[in-house]
Amino acid sequence: MPEPLRPLADAHGVPVLHAAHYLDHRAELLAADHVTVVGSGQSGAEVFLDLLRRRPPGREGLHWLTRTAAFAPMEYSKLGLEQFTPDYTRYFHALSESTRDALLPGQWQLYKGITRPPSPPSTTSCTTARSTAAGPTPS
Repeated sequence: MPEPLRPLADAHGVPVLHAAHYLDHRAELLAADHVTVVGSGQSGAEVFLDLLRRRPPGREGLHWLTRTAAFAPMEYSKLGLEQFTPDYTRYFHALSESTRDALLPGQWQLYKGITRPPSPPSTTSCTTARSTAAGPTPS
């Protein structure tokens, strides 16, 4: 659980769960008045997309919070994948710290990209739900 979410997780009546438990709580989340998905990675994208596709009319309160400036497809080109080879890793770590710091912002898509989700979704983000109809759910 990310540290900034701890107070929310400890609040009475506001269930907070890790996306690893999403499928176990999907029905409750679909019935909640509001759901916020927190996380910018693949699992956050899968949870959000699944809820977006399945939420019934009247349950449109769905938000996705992330620090990522944009969403893009995962980089799978040969050039992109080359950056995960041992040779590139050695090269990158041999660069000065200031050079690495300058290069990293341009490489965000290599680790923050999103791919088409498998079925059923496999998840590891955090999800919160609030419902006036149902009581708190143990997480």
